[in-house]
Amino acid sequence: MVTHVVLRTVLILILGVCAFACSEQPAGQSATSPSAPTQPPMIPVTGPTLSGSVYEVTPQGLRAVSTGIVWYFVDGGIPNGRANLDANGRYTIPALPTGSRIRLTAHSLDLQQTCAVYTVFDGSDAVQDIKLGRLDTHDLTCEGPTLSGVVFRIVEETVRPLKGQRVGFYSANRGAWDVYATTNAEGRFEFAGLPRGAGSLLAGDCSDAMDSKPIEIQGDTNVVDFDLTAFVQSCPWIFLPQ
Repeated sequence: MVTHVVLRTVLILILGVCAFACSEQPAGQSATSPSAPTQPPMIPVTGPTLSGSVYEVTPQGLRAVSTGIVWYFVDGGIPNGRANLDANGRYTIPALPTGSRIRLTAHSLDLQQTCAVYTVFDGSDAVQDIKLGRLDTHDLTCEGPTLSGVVFRIVEETVRPLKGQRVGFYSANRGAWDVYATTNAEGRFEFAGLPRGAGSLLAGDCSDAMDSKPIEIQGDTNVVDFDLTAFVQSCPWIFLPQ
């Protein structure tokens, strides 16, 4: 009987020691298994926003542009920013200052923006859509002063229009172009909806460099041709037919 009591006592002591030893953890370690670091919670966009959709003008109507970006520039002094398009061609720009004048330029592969887009942000949610057209087309129509012309060079005293040259227009404050296009087979370009006042017209394509000259948008119709003779001769990467 005594033997059974002694054995039971020894067994209890052994189990107690094991339980104590198994429960101990090295210094600095938690009794629970380590977990992956938690990500900070997503902070939703709050406050008024400027949003809209980017469309391509086609013979069948408007088609949402699902790949591209929208550059925006605030004349009040905020630097250029960009907003990506979602699968439905929509963009959203938050945290704009009330009363600021915003210009918007959308970019997507093989498309051009020939109608300028400006809006004044009044501090409440606003919607401003942007329309783009295919290169070498002039399907876009919009109101406001126009700027058109021919990009050319002179070869043996003959004026030769230049097809496929990049053309862009900046209003007084630079940033993203207000409008941009590629010249057609006759070397022509045409923009519309521009603000009256000083600006810069750019043309050419020399490893992304372009020639520039100041112009003035004075009335409803403005015609400015662009001579790229010197620019072409100074650029070793331009290869044009003679």
